[in-house]
Amino acid sequence: MSIGNNYMKLVRFLGLLLFFYVTWSLIQTTIIFKQVDFFITYQQTVIASQLLNLFSNTFFTPHTLGCLVTYNQTCEIFVSNACNAFIVFFLFGSVIISFPSGTLKNKALYLVTGLAIILSANIIRIVLLVLTKAYIPTYLDFNHHYLFKIIIYSLVFLIWRHFINHFPIQKNAE
Repeated sequence: MSIGNNYMKLVRFLGLLLFFYVTWSLIQTTIIFKQVDFFITYQQTVIASQLLNLFSNTFFTPHTLGCLVTYNQTCEIFVSNACNAFIVFFLFGSVIISFPSGTLKNKALYLVTGLAIILSANIIRIVLLVLTKAYIPTYLDFNHHYLFKIIIYSLVFLIWRHFINHFPIQKNAE
């Protein structure tokens, strides 16, 4: 019995992940999705610009596909909608919701807390990328394409791990 029950939990988990993937694939082409995507980019850029203003004069200009951040009147970085961590939010939430343990209340708490942590980390990432381009531009590509992605995905993994450790799947007695 326990093997069958555990198998069903795994099937349910994978089925829900597949459902969320298909849903993501279908909605990412809609007008509403693009507006939400831009809104997330815009809000992150506003906050990042406010943080950068602590160091030097910073402003941003919204565009259709993202926002241009101008730092110290000389350094410009374009924050595209693809860099707003929206896919990371969705991936994180899909795993938390699909995981076969934990109450709805606990899942909601982890979702809100985890999304706030990921959002904050991405804003810090934007700030650090602007500062990297301004002061040590030779490291920009490495930091953007490798280092910060490793940091963000490691953070997501650690939050998942914390959730799974606090709400383990109950094993059935044989």
